[in-house]
Amino acid sequence: MSKTALNTQNAMVAAGLALAGAVTMGVLLASLSAPPHFRARVAALKQQADEASRLLRPARMDGAAGVGSVCARAGEQPEALRKDLADYASQLGLQLSGVDIVTEPDVGAHEALTPLQLRFEATGGYDGALGLLDLLSRRQPDVFVETVDLTSNVSSVTIAFSGHVYCSGLL
Repeated sequence: MSKTALNTQNAMVAAGLALAGAVTMGVLLASLSAPPHFRARVAALKQQADEASRLLRPARMDGAAGVGSVCARAGEQPEALRKDLADYASQLGLQLSGVDIVTEPDVGAHEALTPLQLRFEATGGYDGALGLLDLLSRRQPDVFVETVDLTSNVSSVTIAFSGHVYCSGLL
């Protein structure tokens, strides 16, 4: 064999080995970049992170009012609340009566929060009464419940509600 043929053969062997090494390295890197069950493990980690984030969020009543919990102006709130109650009762087929919204009498002029006392009665279907409580629970500013009495009549229920809405007293 001539020297040129030997050099060509060595170059071909070297090129074959280089190609085999590159293919082997590519397969190795591909297997390392996406291990088995990778997507399932990432989804489980994301779910755990979301749950940890939810658990680490401060509780709603941890001493600080959340966004939307407190109204800005106590003077405007009674009429807005009275209108919302009338709208809710109308939507749910309830007869609303005895709506009473007053500022607590023992609040000083420079208090941080002004509590508005809310009392009302509504009569109608059971589902309507529960729907009213649901709508009040989602309303902003928040309505804080003190007592709810649900009395069954023959074909309807009467709900007697007492609670508070808090407004900023410093504005």
